[in-house]
Amino acid sequence: MSIRTDSSAARVTTTPMVGRTTAEPADRRFRAALGDGATVLLGGVEAAARSLPGGEIVAAAIDHTTAAAGSGSGGASRSVSALVSGQASTTSAAEESLAASSNDAMELIALQQQMQDENRRYSTLSNVLKARHETAKNAIGNIR
Repeated sequence: MSIRTDSSAARVTTTPMVGRTTAEPADRRFRAALGDGATVLLGGVEAAARSLPGGEIVAAAIDHTTAAAGSGSGGASRSVSALVSGQASTTSAAEESLAASSNDAMELIALQQQMQDENRRYSTLSNVLKARHETAKNAIGNIR
């Protein structure tokens, strides 16, 4: 419903809303292609998540989303199964990449721990030397 005002006569008129003026699209290929693409993408993310530690929870959530996205089109479920099970070389390459990335991350964590240990030792030594200096300074001050 729309409301119009006529400033010259100061009156309000209403007109009822009309239905859709354009026809419903007969071709739903774009919607199906978009749904298939989203489902394939979620399937790939699910496959990658399963290879990560604790990724089963994420994969289960993605699996539920993939099922909901794939319910609108029939080709999407076939595409996901082809992506997840049919392309083992891509999956193994992704797993190798994730393993290399995990190894690099572990090396960086080890380096970070070494630096933290060195920082603790330096702080401890600094505190001991400071206490020793202050003790000597107070002893000299007491003699004078």
